[in-house]
Amino acid sequence: MCGIAGMLRRGGVEEEWLRAMARELAHRGPDGEGIARLEPLSVAGDAWQLGLAHRRLAVFDPTPAGAQPMTSRSGRTTIVFNGEIYNHPELRRRLPGFPWRSATDTEVLIELFEREGPACLVHLNGMFAFAAWDHASGRLWLARDRVGIKPLFYRSDKDGVVFASELGAILAGPRFARRIDAAALSSYLDFGFVPAPATILEGVAKLPPGSLLEWQEGELRERSWWRLPRAKPEAQPGWREGLHSRLVDAVRLHLRSDVPVGCLLSGGVDSTLIAALAQREKGELDTFSAAFPDAEAFDESAHARYAARALGTRHCEVPVTSAEIQRSAPAILETVDEPLADSSLLPSHVLSRAVRSRVTVALAGDGADELFAGYRRYRADRWLARWHRLPAPVRRRLLPRLLARLPNERGRALGELGRRARKLIDADESDEGLRAFALARLFAEAEKLRLSPQLAPHAGSGLALLRERMERVRGRDPLDTRLRVDLQLGLPDDMLVKVDRASMAHGLEVRVPYLDHRFVEHAATLPSALKLRGGRSKAALLEVFGGVIPGRVRRRRKSGFDAPITSWLRGPLRELVRDTLAPARLSRGSLLAAQPVADLVEAHLGGRSDHAWRLWSLVVLVDWAARYRVL
Repeated sequence: MCGIAGMLRRGGVEEEWLRAMARELAHRGPDGEGIARLEPLSVAGDAWQLGLAHRRLAVFDPTPAGAQPMTSRSGRTTIVFNGEIYNHPELRRRLPGFPWRSATDTEVLIELFEREGPACLVHLNGMFAFAAWDHASGRLWLARDRVGIKPLFYRSDKDGVVFASELGAILAGPRFARRIDAAALSSYLDFGFVPAPATILEGVAKLPPGSLLEWQEGELRERSWWRLPRAKPEAQPGWREGLHSRLVDAVRLHLRSDVPVGCLLSGGVDSTLIAALAQREKGELDTFSAAFPDAEAFDESAHARYAARALGTRHCEVPVTSAEIQRSAPAILETVDEPLADSSLLPSHVLSRAVRSRVTVALAGDGADELFAGYRRYRADRWLARWHRLPAPVRRRLLPRLLARLPNERGRALGELGRRARKLIDADESDEGLRAFALARLFAEAEKLRLSPQLAPHAGSGLALLRERMERVRGRDPLDTRLRVDLQLGLPDDMLVKVDRASMAHGLEVRVPYLDHRFVEHAATLPSALKLRGGRSKAALLEVFGGVIPGRVRRRRKSGFDAPITSWLRGPLRELVRDTLAPARLSRGSLLAAQPVADLVEAHLGGRSDHAWRLWSLVVLVDWAARYRVL
């Protein structure tokens, strides 16, 4: 696991650009830095040069033999690589008798890529983003893993291409005009993240998951190298055995490391199953969970303690207090290279810092919800069907009045009930795209345009993007379609970004066994009835692995890793909100209208309404814009 950066430039590469980019990525790789400026290449009379930068987190073979940029034994290929290839010992057998110089997965990757080119990607089991240069043909490839576990940003123009693991490193390279992409900003206010391939800045892109970008003689070509298989119309013989063997083997491979490995454990089904399989494989295991001693409604630590005792792990509980959040929030915001409104980034940072003091690698349960319909929104159609069975006068007059009287506040039972019910009623649309969009969005269109009137030409960009994705990955039924969309939208651009930035800020490598491509592909072929059955999600997982999961965990309802952001914004982060979203500050720029933002701030801080998620999305946005000087 590392940070990579580089550029292929007409006229040459300055070393200071590479060193500045590497400094921006130092947190991703505390174990070493490598810089290389390769021999210039002549293209149509112009001199082009490739420069590469690398920050290393040493997991396999921590000796200097694993330093990057790495050049193949023949000298033909040079690579910078971020991630892990878990099956690299098996891949060595593809080159019998080869005189290996290290025990790293990087060397296996570079030698295979030199011989097979991009065709070798299908044999890789892991998470990765890398850049490979062929000195002989003058070709540069950028590649990203199948589901987008590891990030890769790039910017191209007539003078070449610049790439990096994080957007901040792109901005540390050669200067360019920093202009916010209005359509991307509109989508951010819809979803709380910027969907790939766009970024928040014009002219900068994310390489989509499962994609390959090739440069040769000044031309860029992008293509997909992996696609999710279609679901079968019904369960196939052996599906249980296939699910079981693939996940067990995924955990076995993900435990491979030359440094200490542990597990993140929330006490829910997903993380407990991974920890149980890891404990069986490893014998002894450290597990870690977050606790919220100041916010009982969000505290899952008792469930995690129960799971740890049942599994017999060495458990460590990390308190995430209001005082800690007040101290840490400014530094955490500085790690946000592109606006991301997921407030669980805050406790994820605190947890990652504590975990890194004990282990270098941690397994996590991310991905199971998108594969097996774990989120509540997947049950929306079922609840809407019940809603429509009510008499029309009750639906149109009585219940809306009752819901209006319920408190609008997360963390309180009635408030949460009212919030979910109102969200569901807002999603009462006959159109599948509108229904999914209503369940996902942060701001309704009218609210978004009050905050940022200049977005009017792009107000529908988020909905249009969602519709396009739904058509592109259309499944066998609405649930299958929604899961496929989330695997290619919310998972890589929100959930995995949060995990990557929070963990890598502290040099912690988080691995996600559910996203082993063999397991993902097998799960994708299962019909929806094996994922959501009778209102219970993850039916297939529970059927196959029920005996491995402790009873109380197996019976628990889904509870996401949420932060008590409502109370934090009114308490320890109150001044941060006021300072960041101060009307005088907003008036100096053109990003947001000051008065509508002030109305949201006062309504929330005064306890009249709960706008926590919306306010936090604006705090993150304005703080990011100020740090990168794009207000």
